[in-house]
Amino acid sequence: MAILAGPDRIEKPGSKEIGPDDPLPPVLPIVLYNGAKPWTAKTDLADLIAPNLPLQLRHWQPQMRYLLLEERRYPEADLMGLPNVAAALFRLENAQAPENIQRVIGGLVEWLAGAENASVRRAFVV
Repeated sequence: MAILAGPDRIEKPGSKEIGPDDPLPPVLPIVLYNGAKPWTAKTDLADLIAPNLPLQLRHWQPQMRYLLLEERRYPEADLMGLPNVAAALFRLENAQAPENIQRVIGGLVEWLAGAENASVRRAFVV
């Protein structure tokens, strides 16, 4: 439910803050799952809320879907070719040998060094 709280402040790239009349940027809720058992929960929040709510409350219930990235469904060979944080995290969690961990971190550092990844790099520092 933490996703419903949202960030304290939403920023547009290249600007300070979003004003009261400005539209919000798109939101893509993502769940990264690395459990031992397959994910079985619904991916639509509305499907997780008790269906027998009083009529007065139904209108106010949150409606949101999230993108499920289930680690177990991505083989190492597929993850190796994906230059993104989620793939690197999945590879780190599955790395058994120290040299594999070093290889993944090296690739992540190289990818984050690009100018286009400045905001992602800042997220790792903060």
